[in-house]
Amino acid sequence: MRSSRRLVLFCVLALSASAGACDLIFDPACTLELRWDISPSSRTLVVGESLTPRGTIATCGGRDREPAQLLLYVPDSAVVVPSADLRSLTAVGVGAVTVQVADAHHGYLGPMFITVVAR
Repeated sequence: MRSSRRLVLFCVLALSASAGACDLIFDPACTLELRWDISPSSRTLVVGESLTPRGTIATCGGRDREPAQLLLYVPDSAVVVPSADLRSLTAVGVGAVTVQVADAHHGYLGPMFITVVAR
């Protein structure tokens, strides 16, 4: 019986150490719910124009906020092309495209809608 108590205590200590400052284990107000905000969520660009979207990730019921490390995935490079680091876009052709947005630590966040018009 004592060995099982030690094992439980060890697991709790290991989990609390890995949870860090957010206190995910012991703070009942802190949930694993992930909220995100990308700005802009849709945008019209002119051919040649660039865009670097910004984002915020919120956890713990919105109490803990951090800048998102956005990564942009473009299915149609005839309309916009991502930069080498996937952080910004450049409009290269007329059309519309849905860019998939992810965070480097939290994974897929959602879509961003881009329309490109001629000068």
